[in-house]
Amino acid sequence: MQRRELRFVSAGTHLAGTLTLPDGDGPWPAIVTLHGASGGTRDFRLFLHLEALLVPAGFAVLRYDRRGSGDSEGDFLTADFAQLAADALAAVALAATQPEVDPRLIGLFGFSQGGWIGPEAASRSNEVGFMVLVGACAVTPAEQMRYVTEVSLREAGFPEADVERALVTRAAVDAATRGDMDRDEAAGYVRAVEREPWYAAAFMPPLPGDSRANGKWRLEMDYDVAPLLARLTVPVLLIHGEHDRWTPIHDSRRIWDDAFRDRPQQLTAVRLPGTGHFPTLARGAEAEEAAPISPDYEALLLRWLRQLAPTV
Repeated sequence: MQRRELRFVSAGTHLAGTLTLPDGDGPWPAIVTLHGASGGTRDFRLFLHLEALLVPAGFAVLRYDRRGSGDSEGDFLTADFAQLAADALAAVALAATQPEVDPRLIGLFGFSQGGWIGPEAASRSNEVGFMVLVGACAVTPAEQMRYVTEVSLREAGFPEADVERALVTRAAVDAATRGDMDRDEAAGYVRAVEREPWYAAAFMPPLPGDSRANGKWRLEMDYDVAPLLARLTVPVLLIHGEHDRWTPIHDSRRIWDDAFRDRPQQLTAVRLPGTGHFPTLARGAEAEEAAPISPDYEALLLRWLRQLAPTV
């Protein structure tokens, strides 16, 4: 196993990454990692796991720090999905220049929010040869967070009346963020419930002007990946956990299946038993990230990738 520290430029911003190669000359198929909403550095656990699992199996792995994180320049809070996809394509182009990498077999691995960024990137470039997406949503981020609010409050045992008040409040904040409701009117909805016991568990976005995070939310909230899925021409492995509390799996799968109706052989969609949003063997948000990685996930990943690159 060989590690190579690399720097590259995307839209004038300098980004930093690590390319890990199998021993030998190659050329090897390669995977470029795409972050979720949090954990923006290259040492995110699922990326380190990919390196440990795939490099000995004959795949190169390029992990990079997202813009504004780790050793990468830039500002994550001003970057929309299109910009993050452009960064991903810059990383793919970098991988393609490495003599040990097979430029015909460079794929993307996206976790969570990376499930929106991956299709955005792959729909723009013929340099992406395949995609693996874990915990990916095909609904908009606003729809996803409505789902998360419902699931979180119900799991915590709050009654349906509280769930409904939370959804109404979230809808008001989102409307103000879009410019469809006066900010002060939306603030009234928030003031009426912000001391309620359920409020902290509702993942409410900030009101416009309250933080830079609301500007980020405005960039992302209504992003619709569905039209891009219909344009994808590469094989896709779509992995959802059986107990994923962050992804409306049924609605997402319907959108993916509709997009691939005329080429179903290119989409492999699996719901892994015993796992959640992370492909780990744990239930509950706090324990999930640190729990043991599912051996079923590892076996599925290796089997699917080896079918794409049978000589590895």
